[in-house]
Amino acid sequence: MTLELEEDIILVKVGPKWVCRYWNAVMGEQPIGPRLARGDNFPTLATRAKTKMEGQELCQRWKMWLMARPKRKMPKRKVYS
Repeated sequence: MTLELEEDIILVKVGPKWVCRYWNAVMGEQPIGPRLARGDNFPTLATRAKTKMEGQELCQRWKMWLMARPKRKMPKRKVYS
């Protein structure tokens, strides 16, 4: 049984800037980093914006990339007879 991880890209205000961050139901809020690429190419999108509107546009781009990532392959179970 495969359990899909509930995940999203959120926008957080940090000081005067807006920052896109990765969120999932298990680990909570985390910075966006290369580990999300799952061995694939990591995009060169910015993660910080000066205005909320720019930040929302960045989050949309990150969400599109996040949904287009290849699905993680689960190893097959060994069957012992």
